[in-house]
Amino acid sequence: MILLKKKIMNNIIEIPIRPFPAVRVNSKGWRFTPRAKEYHNKMNELRSLINKDIDTIIKALNQGCYELIFYFAIPKTKRKIKFCEMPYDIRPDTDNLFKSFTDSIFYWKDTDDKWIWKINAVKRYWDCDKIMFCYQD
Repeated sequence: MILLKKKIMNNIIEIPIRPFPAVRVNSKGWRFTPRAKEYHNKMNELRSLINKDIDTIIKALNQGCYELIFYFAIPKTKRKIKFCEMPYDIRPDTDNLFKSFTDSIFYWKDTDDKWIWKINAVKRYWDCDKIMFCYQD
């Protein structure tokens, strides 16, 4: 269970993928540069991993009762004891990670993420790369 601002998040969806940031779009819109193609491939991979939980995730995002945690593997040169407790304080930025997560969900739904009114996202070091989506029923 995850405690979030005095609310217990009793449902957890673990996604075994390295978090990735959203790609910046230039004034000409989406051009399929190698980086944009890589981004779309990662979105497809994330989408396939969360496909069975997509409606649950959208419902939790709509209600604002969730926390999204992006875990990055601890560098091999660092000590695990010290880094497991620390926030991940380097790039990519948390808002770009959140944007890539929502793009992965809404890109195929033919809908927009403009109705998301609350963002609860953090990034941390962990033993392995993964995304954890915690939500309250």
